[in-house]
Amino acid sequence: MGLIPYSREIIEDNTPVGKIIALEESKDGKIWIGDSHGLLTFQDGTFTRITIQNNAGKDTVLQGLGITFDSSGRAWFGSDNADMGIIVYDPVSQSQIILSQQDGYLPHNRVKSFFRYTDGSIIIGSRWGLGMINETTYEHRQFLHDPYDPGSISHNSIRQIFQSRNGIIWFGTFSGGVNYFDPKSQMISHFKKRPNDDNSLNINIVSYIYEDKDKKLWIGTEMGGINIFNPEDRSFTVLKNKPGKNSLINDNIKSILQDQAGRYFIATQFGVSIFDPLAGTFINIDDKPSVKGRLGYHIVHGLCMDRSGNIWIGTAGMTGQCYYHMYDVKHDTIHHFIPGPDDFPWLKDMEVHTMISDLNQNMIWSGGTNGLAGFDLSSRTYLNNSLFYPTSKALRDIYINDLYLDGNGLLWIATFGREIYIMDVRTYQLRKIMGVGGMLGSSFYALTSDDEGNIWASANSHLLKIDAPDSIIGPINEIEKFDVQEGFPAQQYYKNAACRGSDGTLYFGGEFGFIAFHPGDIENRIFHPTVAILDILVNGRSVRIQSEKKDQYINISAQESVLLDHNQSSFSVQFIAPNFIDPENTWYQYQLSGEDGSWQDLGTSNAIHFTKLKAGSYELRLRASSDQDKFIGEFTAITLRIAPPWWRSQLAYLIYFMIMLGLLYLFFIISRRWERLRQNLRFEHLQREQEKEFNQRRLKFFTDISHELRTPLTLILAPLERIVQSNFGSAKLKNQLMLMLRNGDRMMQLINQLLDIRRLETGNLQLQAAEGNMANFIKEVSLSFRELAHDRDIDFKVICPEEKIDVWFDRNKFEIILFNLLSNALKFTPDQGKITVSVDLVDDGAIVQIKVENSGRGIQEQHLTHIFDRFYTGHMTEGPKRSSSGVGLEITKNLVDLHHGDISVESSYDEKGLQGHTCFIITLKTGKSHFSDNELLKEYKSSEDISLYKHTPVPESGTDFPEKREEGTVNTVKEESVLIIEDNTEIRELVAGIFIEQYNTFTADNGDEGLKMAREIIPDLIISDIIMPGIDGIELCRRIKTDVNTSHIPVILLTARTAVTFKYEGLETGADDYIVKPFNVEDLRLRARNLIRQRKALKERFGQAGIMLPTEVSITSVDEKFLQRSIDYVIEHIGDNDLTVDRIAREVGMSRANFYRKIKALTNSSAAEFLRKIRMEHAAQLLKTNKFRVSEVTSVVGFSDTDHFRECFKSQYGMTPREFMEFHS
Repeated sequence: MGLIPYSREIIEDNTPVGKIIALEESKDGKIWIGDSHGLLTFQDGTFTRITIQNNAGKDTVLQGLGITFDSSGRAWFGSDNADMGIIVYDPVSQSQIILSQQDGYLPHNRVKSFFRYTDGSIIIGSRWGLGMINETTYEHRQFLHDPYDPGSISHNSIRQIFQSRNGIIWFGTFSGGVNYFDPKSQMISHFKKRPNDDNSLNINIVSYIYEDKDKKLWIGTEMGGINIFNPEDRSFTVLKNKPGKNSLINDNIKSILQDQAGRYFIATQFGVSIFDPLAGTFINIDDKPSVKGRLGYHIVHGLCMDRSGNIWIGTAGMTGQCYYHMYDVKHDTIHHFIPGPDDFPWLKDMEVHTMISDLNQNMIWSGGTNGLAGFDLSSRTYLNNSLFYPTSKALRDIYINDLYLDGNGLLWIATFGREIYIMDVRTYQLRKIMGVGGMLGSSFYALTSDDEGNIWASANSHLLKIDAPDSIIGPINEIEKFDVQEGFPAQQYYKNAACRGSDGTLYFGGEFGFIAFHPGDIENRIFHPTVAILDILVNGRSVRIQSEKKDQYINISAQESVLLDHNQSSFSVQFIAPNFIDPENTWYQYQLSGEDGSWQDLGTSNAIHFTKLKAGSYELRLRASSDQDKFIGEFTAITLRIAPPWWRSQLAYLIYFMIMLGLLYLFFIISRRWERLRQNLRFEHLQREQEKEFNQRRLKFFTDISHELRTPLTLILAPLERIVQSNFGSAKLKNQLMLMLRNGDRMMQLINQLLDIRRLETGNLQLQAAEGNMANFIKEVSLSFRELAHDRDIDFKVICPEEKIDVWFDRNKFEIILFNLLSNALKFTPDQGKITVSVDLVDDGAIVQIKVENSGRGIQEQHLTHIFDRFYTGHMTEGPKRSSSGVGLEITKNLVDLHHGDISVESSYDEKGLQGHTCFIITLKTGKSHFSDNELLKEYKSSEDISLYKHTPVPESGTDFPEKREEGTVNTVKEESVLIIEDNTEIRELVAGIFIEQYNTFTADNGDEGLKMAREIIPDLIISDIIMPGIDGIELCRRIKTDVNTSHIPVILLTARTAVTFKYEGLETGADDYIVKPFNVEDLRLRARNLIRQRKALKERFGQAGIMLPTEVSITSVDEKFLQRSIDYVIEHIGDNDLTVDRIAREVGMSRANFYRKIKALTNSSAAEFLRKIRMEHAAQLLKTNKFRVSEVTSVVGFSDTDHFRECFKSQYGMTPREFMEFHS
């Protein structure tokens, strides 16, 4: 409808309407208006001014500031008139009552605000304080700011009053902020020290509360003595220690008890005082002349009385022992009771902090620092029977703060840090009260009960009301917690400081004074604040809802529904439930439709995170409570709609339907073709079966032929290999023989592959796997291909990031795998190409991955799927080497499968053969769990295992094998020397031990050191391993044989590999022999001896027959070139009588010493003898012609002295030159 304007001129008495300050509506629908001129009403379109009279009965004009109505319909009108206060106007009788400051009703006459409370009280906010007036009786109270009382209002000027839904009344002040007031807290009286107020506690720490026979409370304090409180007039009387006067012995009060004579026994820090109220005097029990015995200096915590009226005193003595003392009132005597040797041992160390008497069982119970103690008053002994023992032991080391005996014979035990126990005083059965809903705290200080038998316990900052069971095993139906929400102070309570008054009032003391309340007036307030949704966040950003106006957004809390996109299905909802009294105890629950429908607890968290909700509509319900176990049905709800993705929209489903129709049509078309395809498949299957049968026949044929060819081929290869190893013939002939041997072995390898295929198909090829170092294995196998790659200028690399990669494999079969792959790589790699072999651990060491990669044209994609098929050679038609059997890769795959591994191929094709590449990848599992027992070689030993040579004499530990020889030393017993190069210490010492008795033996542990020693000592024989640190054995052999200083030295290579290719590479690099480990020791000794003898025989032939041409003896090409060059130089300068050995050494590029050693090694002659023999040989050839005289020949061959020439000639030929000429004439 909008606003309806009213003109001031329509008021019936033409009284102008002033500034409107207050507006209220009464039950009859009348609008009451307070303006700057007073009070008026509005009804049925008519304004009526109400005349207000002052105390003198005269009309007055005042400014209305607030209006409210009581239950009788009367209007309470507050004004800004300093003399008037409140006008209570009865619209029926049109009478008024004035309630003013002068009459004591108000703290100030200028009233700012009103509020009517449900109990009939009118709460008034004035300019100088807060007032409360009963609308019927006009009883009134006032509340003013007290700077010494933090619980008072923060400022006296009250501007606004409001009541929230939980019943809390809020006050807005002029400059003191916002205050709140809980009307129910008025049911709790809080007594504490007020500055400058003698009618209050003199100190706030209350340690004990006791009600005497006159219903007065004796409030024991810590260092404040006793405050006697009269509940009727709320007055306090203080009893304190006054030095030098009759007074309390000490102001630290622990316990109070009134005996049957009306005297008060007061336990203090320094003993017990007895107060006689009739005489008004104090006396210390130890100072009483008539008392027999003394209590002594003790801290007294506990007091109780038995059936006879005797006072029992529990102390914490200076010795730390438990003492019970009984003051016999009748005989005025003190008796002491100390735990004996038969009592529980832990009682001796217990300090009594609380005592209670059980008159029904005639027992005294006490608690303290070491648990619970019982004392039998009948026998005057401590309770130590076997029935009580388990309970006492269970409570041992537990600090007990208070004890309380209820009407059911249950002893309640409040502990520090161990919650609450109850014990049946008849059976001593013990029970611990566990927390209900997490409310039960761990430490409790004081216990009492109400008129209904409920137990009340004080904790750190709250009280618990426990529904006491009827028996030790009875149910505890409810435990309620009372704290600041119910108006209780949130401060620390004190042990033993609890009492129930005769009128049912409960009293609890603590560090804040003490409180008094009647349990029937206290209601456990559970507040259920309304939840407000604050925000919805997606990826940490708020969901913004666009309003109809541009650039404006709607607050999410005002929405009943929110639409989210499909990619916003994971989001968070933030919310809040206002709880200004105790915000930390606001508990939340939520319910999301579409799930299980139950309410889910959130604790005190005010946010929920949803993850990947499905598209659809959900209703999210939220509710809150101040009690985590009690929620009501009211909730706040919001609808969350998550839009489906476009592929699940209605349009998408329509498209899907059309697609399905299309697919059905396609199915119809395809099904017609299916039969034709089936016919084609049958024909193709028949063709494959025929092809398979043909392959089987072909394989059987090849197999049969292979068996027939194997024997004659073996008879051809065996003699041929012996011829090659015997160094027969010239180097040219040897190369031809090596070519024959290599191709013969290639033919044998193809035959073996065909046989292997047959074995694989029949299941007769058994795997024999053993653990080994795959890195070393691959390095060693790759060596045999390195020279071939070098000859074609191919970059051949072996990459092993890990020095040791242990894996279980069959060495012989895996050697075939690598040979096939490396042979293919060499076959299809162009000159100047690249081959890379790599091995590494992947998948955290679970898989060994081996790659063989080569450059070249690569393999076309259509051939990759058939690459491992038998006899398939389609991929080779365009390669640089087209000859192939088509079975190598099939064998390779089958052998990898036999290892439970996998082999795959990757390739990129390049027509020009420049950018293409092919990579075969083998993956093997580490460990041996994937092998069956019959696939493992259980007693396998590596060729490096010294135990394989157990029948070989090994030198004793500590034998010193020299690593070099001092310059100039000569062994007069052993003429020949052997250099052993081996990285395995045990094998090295074994081989050295074989030769140490017969030869000078030297050792080296790597190739670099071995080459250095070979050049230094020039041994007669070198025995070297192939795989070792530094340069390998094949490279070492190459360097030995290509170095003119060492080329004459025989070399034997040792290796663990059995492949023939290794032999070829070793022999082609100049090795004189090749032995496979583990070797036969005698075989090694014989081969070494034969090589040394052959070299020695060659020397002798030089020495006996003169100088032969290099081609006439079996020596290396390097030695041949060396000798030929030396002889040519001597012949060229033979007439020069100044020709010396030094000149010849310089000519051939050697030092004098090395030249001497080289000539000695090749000719068994010294360098001078070598020069002289060439001169004599040339002289003999001249003399045979009989054309020259002896003197002429002497000059031609470089001799200046004929006699010396004659002597040298005769020494070589056994006759003089003259006789030689005559012999050949």
